[in-house]
Amino acid sequence: MNKFNKYKIRIIIPVFNDNISLNILIKNIYEQADKHDYFFEILIIDDNSNKEIFIKSASSYNDRLHINILKNKQNLGHQKSIFMGLNYTLTNPIDKIIVMDSDGEDNPSYLHKLIEENLNIKSNIVAKRIKRKESLIFILFYSIYKLIFSMLTGYNLNFGNFSIINFDSVQKILNVENNFNHYSASLLKVDKNIHKIPIPKNNRYEGKSKMSFIRLITHGLDAISIFRKEAIIRVIIFSIISEIILLLIALIIFYMRFFSSLLITGQTTTVLFFLIVIGFVFIVLCLMLSLSLNFNINPDINNKIYKNYLDKIKKVI
Repeated sequence: MNKFNKYKIRIIIPVFNDNISLNILIKNIYEQADKHDYFFEILIIDDNSNKEIFIKSASSYNDRLHINILKNKQNLGHQKSIFMGLNYTLTNPIDKIIVMDSDGEDNPSYLHKLIEENLNIKSNIVAKRIKRKESLIFILFYSIYKLIFSMLTGYNLNFGNFSIINFDSVQKILNVENNFNHYSASLLKVDKNIHKIPIPKNNRYEGKSKMSFIRLITHGLDAISIFRKEAIIRVIIFSIISEIILLLIALIIFYMRFFSSLLITGQTTTVLFFLIVIGFVFIVLCLMLSLSLNFNINPDINNKIYKNYLDKIKKVI
């Protein structure tokens, strides 16, 4: 008997109009459960798909899997669907929670590696991406996004949704302001020393990626919103440094214009003056924004949002 079987594990899988990939994933999860002697509870988050989700040959999985489908009242998006799954977990506690995508890019063959690592070191574990399947242009822009995130927050967000967390982290994640926006950034917020293991991104089972450049920008802004306090502070520091440099340049130009023979036009000083004024205004606005932030999260708010968007929960097996 598997030494880890004493732990109950739930797998949260957000799905939207991808029944084919989901069925392949469920089959592969079952095969991994059978291979390593696991029993999984699977919670499928149906993000208001156009067609009802159907699990083929579901009864053949009941020796290794329990499957429930939580349906959203409306399409909320991938990250918010994960939020729904975490809220469900609060009222239906379980030892370990795995989050993975339904498209096959999170390879089920690495489930055992995630679980084993988690139970050995008693820590939250995430899959660090070491190989991506997208185009070179997309990878370039994704790298720029990660660089900007790192500069604004001071942290490296080099992992996605594929992860295993302990139950005691669920409430912490839900207490993060704007947690609705970005799961992995919220996880990084509450566990800054999170353990990462290298796992390559798998090929999709079906279709093409829905992550366009516009969605990538939105995704990046959502991640930064989790760390907006840190981002604003860093922007203020950068602005102050820039202001100091501009003031030094202004002093040099002032000296050169009035105390040297070098010709400095009036337009130069005017432009520099406006840059300094704009910089000061920007700093003041950032300070006002940072003071207006409210970081007190009412746990009841998460529960109300969850109930408002929950349509129904259906037991499959």
